[in-house]
Amino acid sequence: MLRWAYTDVLELTEDDAFLIDLMKLANRFQLQLLRERCEKGVMSSVNVRNCIRFYQTAEELNATTLMNYCGEIIASHWDDLRKEDFSTMSAQLLYKMIKSKTEYPLHKAIKVEREDVVFLYLIEMDSQLPGKLNELDNNGDLALDLALACKLESIATTLVNNKADVDMVDQSGWSLLHKAIQRGDEFASIFLIRHSAQVNASTVGAVETPLHLVCSFSPKKHSAEVMSGMARIAEALLKTGANPNMQNSKGRTPLHEAVASGNEPVFNQLLQCKQLDLELKDHEGSTALWLALQYITLSSDPSVNPFEDDAPVENGTSFDENSSAAQLIQRGSDPNAPDSTTESCLMQRAARAGNEAAALFLATHGAKVNHVNKWGESPLHTACRFGLASLTAELLQQGANPNLQTQKALPEDTAGVAMQSPLHMAIANNHPDVVSVILEQKANALHATNNLQIIPDFSLKDSMDQTVLGLALWTGMHTIAAQLLGSGASINDPMSNGQTLLHMAIQRQDSKSALFLLEHQADINVR
Repeated sequence: MLRWAYTDVLELTEDDAFLIDLMKLANRFQLQLLRERCEKGVMSSVNVRNCIRFYQTAEELNATTLMNYCGEIIASHWDDLRKEDFSTMSAQLLYKMIKSKTEYPLHKAIKVEREDVVFLYLIEMDSQLPGKLNELDNNGDLALDLALACKLESIATTLVNNKADVDMVDQSGWSLLHKAIQRGDEFASIFLIRHSAQVNASTVGAVETPLHLVCSFSPKKHSAEVMSGMARIAEALLKTGANPNMQNSKGRTPLHEAVASGNEPVFNQLLQCKQLDLELKDHEGSTALWLALQYITLSSDPSVNPFEDDAPVENGTSFDENSSAAQLIQRGSDPNAPDSTTESCLMQRAARAGNEAAALFLATHGAKVNHVNKWGESPLHTACRFGLASLTAELLQQGANPNLQTQKALPEDTAGVAMQSPLHMAIANNHPDVVSVILEQKANALHATNNLQIIPDFSLKDSMDQTVLGLALWTGMHTIAAQLLGSGASINDPMSNGQTLLHMAIQRQDSKSALFLLEHQADINVR
């Protein structure tokens, strides 16, 4: 103290309480010079963390110099100040300060979690409500959204009671409910739903409803706690009238999204919804069942969760009956779901994609085995064309007709051949294992006890007047040709012009086939 008095050099080793008390005494006894010197001494101790406290003191003592100095620090660090820094400040002083520092005092009052300051704002702005409540600040945030994000239920309720718009959208066209769900905020979402926010509002561009967003949460990306919260939000949405059949910009429904993301809890809730339309297709022509088929597992263990299985689908015949695909079919999904353009069914689509597991699943879960598309191609044709032996065997076992013939040439067939049987396709595409399955099925069908299996007819001819035996010969598959003969194919069947295979082999100058036919007792006397 003496050193300060005689040298004007102040060295504070303790806290600043001494100088504050001295400044208060100087103010009380109107010792102007001493008060000013105390102000300067305190100013050397001011920093971001204590500037609010010193500002309060300066305001109480009318210490203009100190108050202006603290005000400058507050202004330059306004966004760095925390709610704790304002906790001791009176509502009136804080409101006065906030108004002087920002264009959006309501937003700042909410950020520092001061409900008393919010009330002062509402009183002052009464004539401009509710417009002022729905203003976006410089960050594009709404006051109600800030209150909900901080879980300030009392402030949020006050804002809603004063007509804050619960359906207000931000600059991106997202409503408060969309934003709450996107950040995984169960509290804010449930609050908005309870206060009548529009549950079917869509975002701009992606056309996503709140239910779409909830369904897109994945257990691979979010915690179990967040996923449970999403399930509760979905329940609240559905109870208040959320439409489970709305489609986004990709044509996907919430059910599509739930399947694709593996959101099992919300998926199960959607299945319980009576108005759920299982057959809606996205812009790629896919139903939810088609998406679910991509997650088919081959384990018969009921504990297997298809949503957590990242392994690629492999061929097999044992499936998890708790899979989303099985649940969809049990709920009533059409296992055929033919394409509106090609009329191909899901089984054919799966077979073309090489997803034999999915095709097998459909074959054993009620899909029509004799469905034909616009070209007259059946699932058995498709299985034979792509060399899917297990699927071929299952389809034949289920009663697929091996004698159906295509009505038109398939778009992929450059030769333009129609009237092909499944066996024609297996041979034309060089799949001897599939041919063996069909030949084995013929042998079994002759001794079968059930009436499902149909005996293959080897005399059927395609639009080029070729039998399966002839096709095997001209494609060089002589081993298959021998198997066909062994299974009952006729070596002397004439074509429409009366010529036999031996005539054709000689005309083609195909000596190997001619010798083959002679070795297998082809009739050399036919004219």
